[in-house]
Amino acid sequence: MRMIVVKQASDLQAVTGRLIRPGSGAQATVSIEALRALNPHLDFARLDAGTVLLVPDHPDFDGGDAESVGGEAFDSLAKDALAGLDAAAARMRAGFERREAQRKEVGAALRSATFKRAAEADEALRKQGAEAEARLKEDAKRAASATATLAQIEQGLKAELTALAQRFK
Repeated sequence: MRMIVVKQASDLQAVTGRLIRPGSGAQATVSIEALRALNPHLDFARLDAGTVLLVPDHPDFDGGDAESVGGEAFDSLAKDALAGLDAAAARMRAGFERREAQRKEVGAALRSATFKRAAEADEALRKQGAEAEARLKEDAKRAASATATLAQIEQGLKAELTALAQRFK
């Protein structure tokens, strides 16, 4: 598989005019459909400058100015994507750890004998303490949910990169 970067605004007809080998005839329609299938995210009526177009390995396509998407280019992309996700995940986990430490401190204060004595004498304080405990539990649930979501994102990215690597080989 190869790719081209559209240099100036174009459309499918102009791009395929550059890519399809002369004399392809009726087979050119099959080649164009293969090109569309490989790029379902594109609007072929309007290809803006800078659009990356994946070109299938097909005998009707002329190599022209297309570059291979396998090898170092893809490996670099995969490495950067994983590194970016790892860095974001590390920041997120560090934030969760800080919040967990804060939850423990607040929870310890709410369970302390001093707070309990004060809350016995003050109905408003008792309600605030109960509300704070409920918020702490909800915050812990949200953190657990976010951690699970992060794990799913990491797993999904790795699976997508593996699938893409197989397509590009």
